[in-house]
Amino acid sequence: LLKTPKDIFSDAKSYLSIYFWGMGFLFCYNGLNAVFNGLGMSYIPLVFLICSSVLNVVLDLVFVKQYSMGIEGVAWATFIAQGISALVSFLWLLLTLKKMERKEEKVEEERKKRIYFDKDMLKDMCRIAIPSSIQQSIVSIGFLFVQALVNSYGTVIGAGYTAATKIDNIAILPMANVGNAVSTFTAQNMGARKPERISRGYGAAIAMVACIGIVILLLLYLWGDVFIGAFVDSKTQKKVIDVGVDYLRTVSVWYMLMGFMNVTNGVLRGSGDIRLFMVTTLANFSVRVMMAHVLTKTPLEARGIWWSIPIGWGVGFIIARIRYRTGKWKEITLI
Repeated sequence: LLKTPKDIFSDAKSYLSIYFWGMGFLFCYNGLNAVFNGLGMSYIPLVFLICSSVLNVVLDLVFVKQYSMGIEGVAWATFIAQGISALVSFLWLLLTLKKMERKEEKVEEERKKRIYFDKDMLKDMCRIAIPSSIQQSIVSIGFLFVQALVNSYGTVIGAGYTAATKIDNIAILPMANVGNAVSTFTAQNMGARKPERISRGYGAAIAMVACIGIVILLLLYLWGDVFIGAFVDSKTQKKVIDVGVDYLRTVSVWYMLMGFMNVTNGVLRGSGDIRLFMVTTLANFSVRVMMAHVLTKTPLEARGIWWSIPIGWGVGFIIARIRYRTGKWKEITLI
């Protein structure tokens, strides 16, 4: 369905058939990550993520270089690293909660009778989680449509795009996580009935993503070929590198806009304004998919896919910003 070139179809199938078994571990880690962030301990999942990434690389080298397992070795390395990270995160959370309980000098009688499963709390969580899950699923499907469009241009364009998006995914992490931090910050202040602090935090976050965006832009614009070269053999695949560099230089100029969108969405998500958060996110990706198909029919051809990305960011940011300015997100009550 994705029009995957025949020369890489077998490897793609082998990789996914193993990787999908680790989805439970990935789900577990993301859930635990959210708990640590809510406790104000965001450095803990960062440490586990770094350790998991290092372990993944080491296992990649062992399975691929030493045991010649090829693409299956890469998949098993990811599976094992994610599994260990999820398990250690879970055990660490249990120890953390035990320490927190021991530090409390006085524990109310009602809290001693802990209820570990609360139906009402589950309903409150589902009000946020289900729409967000549907939204993320639609977003992922949108990405599949774009990937199918990329694959239709052949292996060279596909390889260049894939290598560039690997760099792209790393480059946008700082700004994406500033948005996640704003979400947690907003939720905590809404719960504390201090919405006036949110606007100050929002302004600080906007300044942060602006600075981060400029730094990443300079890095990718000046040394994009070096970063792409980490994924592609520069001697034999120069055309692939050229495609990847063109993608990075086109998209990185607009990273700051993407950061503004994420930060504004973070306020909406953190306040529980899930409907508008869904609207902004779906508008972003639906516009991106639509413009990718439209622009590829112009002289831009495959480069139209690159340009569709900042167009989607712009639409998403405008909708989110309008909602933020109305202040209606302050009126949302979750619990």
